[in-house]
Amino acid sequence: MHKLFSSTYSTMFRIQLAAERIPNYIKTILKLITTGSSLMVNRMLPISFNNIARISNENEIVINKDIDQFTNLLYLLNEIQQLPINLTSEINDRTDLILSNKFDLKNTFEKMEIIIQQIKKQFEQIAQLIVNLDIKTKFNLTPDNEFSCLIPILYT
Repeated sequence: MHKLFSSTYSTMFRIQLAAERIPNYIKTILKLITTGSSLMVNRMLPISFNNIARISNENEIVINKDIDQFTNLLYLLNEIQQLPINLTSEINDRTDLILSNKFDLKNTFEKMEIIIQQIKKQFEQIAQLIVNLDIKTKFNLTPDNEFSCLIPILYT
């Protein structure tokens, strides 16, 4: 940015020096028109006009370069200004996503707790059926049997 302002200052100084030469060319043109012969006017007038046009074109190129650099600087400053806004929006979006996922996980956890409770009830019913139907003796199940050991584990 410092380089841009320094360059712009140099450009303005250069344009000022060039602009100071223009009045001399205009004086020359006026003298040629008022006092010069037609042969001298035909030779010198185009040269004076070309010098003015050349100064104008050179300065236009230099000033357009500075204008482009200032435009780029404005774009950069605008991007820098928009960066916190975009980051805030992105952070808010991610926060919303995290909260949504947390809510979904909480709902899933609650559903899993309900399913586990239902499974426990079903195992209790199975245990009650085993006791009621006296399946233990019918199938020769002993306390060492894996199925009998499974029922108390469910209540821990």
